[in-house]
Amino acid sequence: MDLLITDVMLPDMRGTDLAAALKTKRAGLRVLFISGYTEGETIVRPDAEFLGKPFGPEELKRKVREALDAGSAAAIRKAGNATRVAAEIKKPN
Repeated sequence: MDLLITDVMLPDMRGTDLAAALKTKRAGLRVLFISGYTEGETIVRPDAEFLGKPFGPEELKRKVREALDAGSAAAIRKAGNATRVAAEIKKPN
């Protein structure tokens, strides 16, 4: 699973809690939060992907692509940082 799409408010828990629980089992999982409440934007982290209801198929498609691309960009940055750190460690004094 690469992307979780969840409502901010679920019957038995918050979508943020669901996402946190799944991320412990699936590192790198991307999350797209949806909500019909505009306050939903304040419940999720500012850097989280959010889509307000109602939305159409094209809006959903665009946000899914953005969420997946954002995760890929983060992974590339993380790999680049790890490579730089490894190179610094290997440098002779």
